[in-house]
Amino acid sequence: MSTPSNHMDTDLPEIESLKAVFAYTKQTTKLLSLSTEKALARLCNTVSNVLNSTCVILFTHYEEDANLEVIGAYPNFAPQEAIYLNTYGADDGSMMSQLKNGTILRLTKDSTDASLSGIISIVPQEYILLPLMTGERLIGLMLIFDEIKSQPSHSIDICKSLKPLISDDFDILTHYTETKHELTLLQEETEIFRQIDHELSDVTELNFVFSMIMDWALRFTNAVAAGLSLYDAKTGTLRAVTNYGYRPNIIKRGEDIPSHRAGITLRVGRSGLAEIVPDVTVDKDYFSVADGIRTHMSVPILRDDKVIAVLSLESREFNGFTDDHLDFVRKLTNRAGIAVDNARLFAETEREREKLSYILKNIADGVIAIGTDQQILLLNSSAILAFNLSTEQRYEGQIFSNVIIHSKLQHLFTEAVEMDEDVTGEISLSGDKTYYVTINYYSEIGYLIVMQDITHFKEVDKLKTELVATVSHDLKQPLASMRGYLDLLLMTDSIIPEASPYVEKIENGFSNMRQLIDDLLDIAQIESGLTLKRDEVDLLALLEKAIEHSDIQASQRAITVTLDIPSGIPTVMGDKSRLAQVFNNLVSNAVKYTQPEGEVKIHSHVRQNLVRIYVEDNGMGIGPEDLSQIFERFYRVRRPETDSIDGTGLGLAIVKSLIEAHQGKIDVKSELGIGSTFRVTLPVDH
Repeated sequence: MSTPSNHMDTDLPEIESLKAVFAYTKQTTKLLSLSTEKALARLCNTVSNVLNSTCVILFTHYEEDANLEVIGAYPNFAPQEAIYLNTYGADDGSMMSQLKNGTILRLTKDSTDASLSGIISIVPQEYILLPLMTGERLIGLMLIFDEIKSQPSHSIDICKSLKPLISDDFDILTHYTETKHELTLLQEETEIFRQIDHELSDVTELNFVFSMIMDWALRFTNAVAAGLSLYDAKTGTLRAVTNYGYRPNIIKRGEDIPSHRAGITLRVGRSGLAEIVPDVTVDKDYFSVADGIRTHMSVPILRDDKVIAVLSLESREFNGFTDDHLDFVRKLTNRAGIAVDNARLFAETEREREKLSYILKNIADGVIAIGTDQQILLLNSSAILAFNLSTEQRYEGQIFSNVIIHSKLQHLFTEAVEMDEDVTGEISLSGDKTYYVTINYYSEIGYLIVMQDITHFKEVDKLKTELVATVSHDLKQPLASMRGYLDLLLMTDSIIPEASPYVEKIENGFSNMRQLIDDLLDIAQIESGLTLKRDEVDLLALLEKAIEHSDIQASQRAITVTLDIPSGIPTVMGDKSRLAQVFNNLVSNAVKYTQPEGEVKIHSHVRQNLVRIYVEDNGMGIGPEDLSQIFERFYRVRRPETDSIDGTGLGLAIVKSLIEAHQGKIDVKSELGIGSTFRVTLPVDH
């Protein structure tokens, strides 16, 4: 049985170890609250205090199997030469091999192991090497010694107790430091890209986009030279855009790069895959653009998965570009692709805008664009001259009604806004100018007013009207005489039976001629200034009579005519006989141009102070080439199916003139084979 003193000697290392563990734990509770440098110093200081040593130096390696280098120490020291532990060529019997296996070593200065050659100059006669492990992997190593005295005999036992604690703390601290460093880098990168995005958002010229991208790539990678080239996928060639750090005139900007000079850059353009060449001397495609280059990196700029350009960077260091550099440049080129596309779209839009501006500036028609807020967006030269406005002043942004004070145009514009529909009309301006005005709404723009000068056409129409009126009046008398003689021949019964069909054709010819003359005189009278007998007109009664007027014609062809007009429809102020003439013509035409067993519908719509009458059929319809001329005098739709239909080509011209004389308007919508809808708009009698 052991004596008490021997028992105490046996338990001494275990007690000392427990004390050491407690002391160590107490002093390392706040390591993560310190900066990395202070935390490592605290860790070394704690181990020094617990082991009662004067010096603790902490080593680690940044890559697997690399030399162990100093990362922290207590007390701080500045060695005269490099301090390290050599990990290369460690065989099974070497000190480093034992340390890698987790063995704590107590050594003397006399050791000749090659692994220790890097620390021999600083260690005293005796020292301890404490390996720090994560599982079976060596993550660090502590050099522990006392410059005054040798280590106590129980230091190895205490080190064994502290080893897992120090290893865990160092592992946590290392990961924390790495995470913190990565987060810092991520924040810095995010800030860099935020700045890049901000700068790129303000750039609309392609050359500026490329210059900015290249400048940022040079800054981040510390490259000494860089070049940017456009890639043509169709020809598989590069065109130089800009470069920095190249030898003078080696690659001229704006010119196609010969294939023997395009080298790795062209290879990347064709493959679409980024490349880092650590040593350009072993790459047969490399073409030297600057002196002393060792590493080359090329990254494609993509848009819609197609290479549009290639960014190339050069370094004078061997393996001078890392994966982090490549990742950064890739993110940069992704932004470049978007910026290049935006710049290209902006350039195209600018060209189109300039082209449109030139066209609008030189077009003869007056054009006014007005936003939904009624501010002028555009006022071209023709419109400025038409309204005698100053050519020196800018009118964009001003309220339309404050600039254009012409009452008729204001009325048409107000109607277009209030009725939420396209409006047409005629206005007269100073200088005896007459303009045909169309006002259309476009959701992307607002309201577009187009003014076409029709003064010349008006003058020609006036001359035509006067000529037609004169000729018609002069033809009326001889035509009456001829008709009288024909009637006299018929009364004498002197016409042989074989001539009866010809006489019938003569009679029809006389009737058509008389109708034509009456229509010509009628339209001449209307356009010269018709005096209307204004009274309240019941539209429902008027339309019922119009249907009766065409009833026989509709019945013969089995055409259904329906009237859907409410009994309470407002009355209008107008000439009853003339309005009857209008609707008789429209209903008659609808029946005339509808195939047998077709349908004609007449309905109405009241909106604000206007009443609209729609005459709709499902007949043969009107083609777009005829639709714009349908209200012109003597114009008739010429198609095989209309050849057998009688008409003078003046009916709709008379209708339009009569409607306009009542301060109304008429328009039509039609499709071939679908039918036509004529819409008459009249002001309501208040």
